[in-house]
Amino acid sequence: MKIVHFQRKRRPNANHSLEFIFEDVRNRLAGDCDISMREAPCCSDGFWPRLSILRDARKVTDAVVHVTGDINFAILGVPRKRAVLTILDCGFLNRRSSLRRWLLRKLWLDWPARWAQAVTTISSAARDEIISLSGCDPAKVIVIPVAISTDFQFAPKKFNYARPRILLIGTAHNKNILRTIEAVAGINCSVVIIGAISKKVRCALAEHEIRFENHVDISPAEVREQYRLADIVCFASLYEGFGMPILEAQATGRPVITSQAASMPEVAGNGACLVNPRDVHSIHEGIVRVIEDDTFRESLIEKGLQNTKRFDPTSIAMQYLELYRTVTQTSKHGGANA
Repeated sequence: MKIVHFQRKRRPNANHSLEFIFEDVRNRLAGDCDISMREAPCCSDGFWPRLSILRDARKVTDAVVHVTGDINFAILGVPRKRAVLTILDCGFLNRRSSLRRWLLRKLWLDWPARWAQAVTTISSAARDEIISLSGCDPAKVIVIPVAISTDFQFAPKKFNYARPRILLIGTAHNKNILRTIEAVAGINCSVVIIGAISKKVRCALAEHEIRFENHVDISPAEVREQYRLADIVCFASLYEGFGMPILEAQATGRPVITSQAASMPEVAGNGACLVNPRDVHSIHEGIVRVIEDDTFRESLIEKGLQNTKRFDPTSIAMQYLELYRTVTQTSKHGGANA
């Protein structure tokens, strides 16, 4: 059984979490199948580079081809019976003009999802969204979640009642930073933000007289250290296809506050304090409860640690292996038309 992961070309100084996810899968499956990676010849910028990517995908003729995300349109160059596609979520459709949204929907969602023999995604919420928006066959869209890296290990910490350290991961629009800052107002704490912050965010921090730290472009090891230093991780996003910081915080042994929206309750299990991300009062009350209620806080930590066991890397790699076996058997016996 031969498998090729066809992935986007890495950009300098960009987030490479997608590449790390599938590198781990390849490492864990190396003894079970012939699995390799093929990188796209160029970055996905404009018509001609994307045409080049599509043509390059057509060159793989003797394997199940798994387009691992971001360059979803590339699956259209793969024979249907050997085509596996990962669509992480549909967040790329948000905040686009009508024409750009239409093009993205056709080339990154509708046509690729319908063409692929199998589509994987990372949460049930994302699966429902893909099926609803693309109209593809629900039977071929399966959930294989993201594994929690073994680099994140439990690190006990005495809670800082005098000035708890609240960690915020990410600063994109969906991370809901401005509402979270407003929710923290009046709480004696230190806020730690990982990610570049705008002038508007800095003004909000100054207006509410919030003590804060900001860390930008730090290494994975430095990110893990910030989890260890934190007393609380607040991840009250408006939208997430998955929400990896929830698991990273739980694995480290930190109480998590997250949103009762999209995929986040599914990922968090019963190991997080769920809040309404559009309601500043709800976020505020969640933070106050975690600070003041020792029993509740300790239960979140314990339940969070148990929850991370659902995202064991070896178990998730085996789910991909089973999928590849199914697609291989289907292609051998005809299946969908090539």
